[in-house]
Amino acid sequence: MPKYLIGFALLLAINLFAQPVLFKRLSTPPLQYSCNKIPDGSITIDGNPIEEIWQKATWTTPFQDIEGPDLQSPTYTTKAKILWDNQALYVAADLQEPHLWATLKNHDDIIFHDNDFEVFLSGNPSDLEYYEIEVNALNTIFDLLLPKPYRDLGHPNIPWNVHELSTAVQINGTINNNNDTDIGWTVEMRIPFKGLSLDQTGKTPSAGEVWRINFSRVQYDVISKETGYEKQKDPKTGKNLPEHNWVWSPQGIIDMHFPERWGYLVFQDEQIKSNFLPDIDVQMEDALWLIYYIQRENFKSTKTYLETLPDFASSLSAAFNNQDFTINLNFNQKSWNAQITHKLSGTFRSLDQSGILKRTKPLAEK
Repeated sequence: MPKYLIGFALLLAINLFAQPVLFKRLSTPPLQYSCNKIPDGSITIDGNPIEEIWQKATWTTPFQDIEGPDLQSPTYTTKAKILWDNQALYVAADLQEPHLWATLKNHDDIIFHDNDFEVFLSGNPSDLEYYEIEVNALNTIFDLLLPKPYRDLGHPNIPWNVHELSTAVQINGTINNNNDTDIGWTVEMRIPFKGLSLDQTGKTPSAGEVWRINFSRVQYDVISKETGYEKQKDPKTGKNLPEHNWVWSPQGIIDMHFPERWGYLVFQDEQIKSNFLPDIDVQMEDALWLIYYIQRENFKSTKTYLETLPDFASSLSAAFNNQDFTINLNFNQKSWNAQITHKLSGTFRSLDQSGILKRTKPLAEK
């Protein structure tokens, strides 16, 4: 083999097989939140979640670095709460912030260019479509619909809006004033279920139903500028320093647009109170997504897909070594597909390079 080919092959091996840390982060179980049902009209959206019904709701665990808990902990604390009624989902968030700063004032400005709080939500696990809502400390909103993730060539529908969305912000300090030290800001959102669809015909979930959700906080390092603030710059390049990304349920990668990595949102009422228990279906899907991540990373480097999986894949997914599953893998340099079948129920899941997860019910339930 020519020396340059040996070097290229070695580089590929280093690039891919030295990344088990990345794939391990992408294989960690998402967090979950059990969301209590409340009577309709119990909450006033004013940015100040002090109603007794909010006090009974549980805060999420404090946000972590987007890649996972093995990264540096966030500088400031962020946490959220969730409730629901027959009409809408309610989100409250508390963001510690000693230097309140915001500049964007127009609806559908790219709000993550400011410090912001973001909600990512997917209501139908069999549909790629999902929703994103961003808000800054001025209560400026950026809401959009994604027909599928950017990684799979999804194009955001920015003109679309969450119908009858209500948001409010309360400031504990002063915005854009560097003469004081602020405490932070709080956010409230009312997200109507009917607004969570392309044609505004979204449906209210049932108690016991499980959706996917995650929260993100984009935070920039700022410095004083006259009487306000501006983003810190790299002294070598003169460019803005990269933002911090803090989330509730770690994504394992610096990208919120991996919906399968979001946390589980469990809807419950007085009759149905339970946590979501990952089952065999989740094991099957986790194995497929691990294959997807490995193939995606290899294709980014080599423009080809692997014909065999690296050894570490089986150690990161219980499904690969579980005798209850049959796994069929079909790989070549330009495409791949994988199918996992549960032997007892006949349930299967399949996934390919398009990122479209396909699933069916057991044969007996058809």
